[in-house]
Amino acid sequence: TLQKKYRHNVIWLGIINFLSGLLIFVFHLINIEALVSMGLSAGLTVYVYNATESDAAFDGGVMSWTLLTFAVVTPLSASIGMAFNRRELALKYFKTFQSTLVQLYLAHATWDWPKRREPESGRMSSSNAVDWEKYADSILDDMLSLIDELRMYLLLPTSTRARHRVLPNGMNEAREIEEVSSRIH
Repeated sequence: TLQKKYRHNVIWLGIINFLSGLLIFVFHLINIEALVSMGLSAGLTVYVYNATESDAAFDGGVMSWTLLTFAVVTPLSASIGMAFNRRELALKYFKTFQSTLVQLYLAHATWDWPKRREPESGRMSSSNAVDWEKYADSILDDMLSLIDELRMYLLLPTSTRARHRVLPNGMNEAREIEEVSSRIH
């Protein structure tokens, strides 16, 4: 299957992802503003180090924890929270889909639709030639195949990593994943 085909060695995938990220960085993120910013950061760091090296009153070990909180911890906790919320929302939608399928099956398997003034109508009428058990079983088979297709779709490997956009191998991998996705969807 497609999952087994693209489930490579983790170290190899890590190297490929690093190289594709590096290519994206070099070709798309390096511009004059980025170069000036990196140069100023490095230059200012060297200047402050040299200017304060002989100053006994300078304590370079003091760091503002407020700055650390806003610069590192807040975005990290926010992204973890957003990922958790996306997962919870996906599980909620999946449970809603599952309960809807159960109710739909129960409707087809057990409901009787007699006419108001004719109690012998509906499923139980003698003139009805439908095998309702067979009908309910076919509905159940259709729903199980729908769930199986959904499972296959949700378990497809991702095709949005950097290697899928930059490297020729990754582009072929993404194309194959998209073809399977379009056949399932």
